Amino acid sequence: YRHYLDMDRKIGEELLLNYAFGHKDSNLLLVPYSPVVNFINHNGREANAYIRWPDPGHPAAMRDPQEWLERDPLDVLNESGSVMMEIVALRDLKPGEEIFLDYGPAWEEAWQKHASGERDGGFRHEIGVPNDFYPQKWINTSDLYELEPLDAKPGEVVRLKWKHNGKPVSESAHAVGLPKGFTAKMKEYTDGLGITDMYRTLLLTDEPYLEDNQWFLFNDTSPKTQEWFVYGYKQRQWAFNMHYIAAYNERARQSLLAAMGDAGFDVALDAMGKFLGLDHLTCFHASYMGASKCENSVVHSDVFDTDGKSVNVIFPVLLVDGSKPELDIIGSDANIILPVKYMDDVAYFLTDEGGYHKTSPHRYDGADEVRVMVGS
Repeated sequence: YRHYLDMDRKIGEELLLNYAFGHKDSNLLLVPYSPVVNFINHNGREANAYIRWPDPGHPAAMRDPQEWLERDPLDVLNESGSVMMEIVALRDLKPGEEIFLDYGPAWEEAWQKHASGERDGGFRHEIGVPNDFYPQKWINTSDLYELEPLDAKPGEVVRLKWKHNGKPVSESAHAVGLPKGFTAKMKEYTDGLGITDMYRTLLLTDEPYLEDNQWFLFNDTSPKTQEWFVYGYKQRQWAFNMHYIAAYNERARQSLLAAMGDAGFDVALDAMGKFLGLDHLTCFHASYMGASKCENSVVHSDVFDTDGKSVNVIFPVLLVDGSKPELDIIGSDANIILPVKYMDDVAYFLTDEGGYHKTSPHRYDGADEVRVMVGS
């Protein structure tokens, strides 16, 4: 959740930092946990040992260090327990002689400020590694999991990939290009029904407009009146103000599907169906989702147990300029979340083979800022 942390309100640092090795220009910390290794103290003038990477040719070496030195720091995080370094004596040591490392000038300066009372609070500082210890690949790199830039042309399916290594985020996470102007046409249709105005009524309030799981019916403002229902789903339980608006009668359902077709949604259906190797793919149902703030939501999947024959598609109707990421997609490693932004004329689609996701934490501060999506 580095995307959402307010680093100006940092209230402290973990004690574990004192036992971590790090470089001033890198976000990657190495915390050894072999027996007694954390008892090795600092002595800048009489250090008798130093750290180094294992020699791959040595009989005791378990792995070649290039296996992690050539990887991006974000991938090294997945090597926990496998990255190894050696502590080697600079000279012959006498029995009972204490082992010392040189923690580096930055650590020494921080300790002197702490010892003199110049720095408040408990002492916290990583152990400095030699300048050439970290490979260049680990220096001045981002610690954010980010999406590789998307350029999905109309009718093109693109796998979502990590920016730092180009690998797929998940086997289930994709984007598909929609025809140019698709989002604008869907917004025009939605505005004409009065649904955009309904969302402003629902969302621009301090407290949720509806109680959890409360709903009501309303008629749209189109010439051929259609019935819709508004549903407030687990707003307090999930700490967000998302409301669903969906067709209540068949006329409304057919109207929304026809509008999607008129805007060119068949292009996406055809592309997704071919990508998944299906004979045909149809959109049976679609509904609106709207929100303006989210403190927390729950990871979930909307389709499952269909042997890859169904997909969950989400595309925007109304976006907020300059917003932070709005959708969290869970990576193949369930511990990693990819926050992504919605884009005009692009839909995200998730298959039932692990298509887990949730609403990203966000808050729109503008007086008239709401986000409206369609999920199908």
